[in-house]
Amino acid sequence: MIFLDIEYQPQYFFIYLKYFFFSIFGAIIIGIIPVTVQYLLLINRQYKKTLKDAGILDTVNDSWEEDVRITAGNSKNKCVFNPQNVHYISSDENYITIFLFNKELLSKTIIRGTLRSVESELNKCKLFIRCHNRYIVNVKHVNRSVGNSQNFRLILNKSEIEIPVSRSKVSSILKIIPKN
Repeated sequence: MIFLDIEYQPQYFFIYLKYFFFSIFGAIIIGIIPVTVQYLLLINRQYKKTLKDAGILDTVNDSWEEDVRITAGNSKNKCVFNPQNVHYISSDENYITIFLFNKELLSKTIIRGTLRSVESELNKCKLFIRCHNRYIVNVKHVNRSVGNSQNFRLILNKSEIEIPVSRSKVSSILKIIPKN
C-alpha cells in the first residue's frame, strides 16, 4: 500500500500508534487545563458573590498591609501599628488601651482619647468591629462566640480572653462570626 509515496512498513506500526496516542493525550491535556482554570475562577467568583450577598466578604478582607496611625481625637497621641497585630481595643473613660500581639507576646499601649474616634479612624480597615460600648475587636483574632443574647461573649485566639457583646450588636456580630 502506498500513501503519498510512503511505503507502509509493519514494523513501525507500534511507533506510529505510540505517537498517535501521545498527540491525542497532549491535545486533551492542553484542552483540559484552560477549562479547569476557567471553572475554578467561576466557582471562586460565585463564592465571593455569595459571601458579599451575605455581608461577610467585606469583613474578612485581610489585604490590609499598611500601618495605621491612631490619634484617638488627640493630635498629641501617636500610635502606629499594623492592624493585623491588634488583638482588641478597650476603653476606660477617656483612655484607650490597644492590645497588640508582637511575636506571640501580648502587649498593650495606652493613649488618651475616645473609642468613637478610634472607631472612625479604623473604619477604612474592615478587620475591626465594635461589639460593645467599651470594646473593638479584630475579627481575625476571634476564636468562637458563646452565650445567648443576654450574655453573649467573643472568645479570642491565643489569649482566650472573653469580650462581652452588647445586646444591640448581637445580630450584626452573628452575621460575621457564627455562634459555636
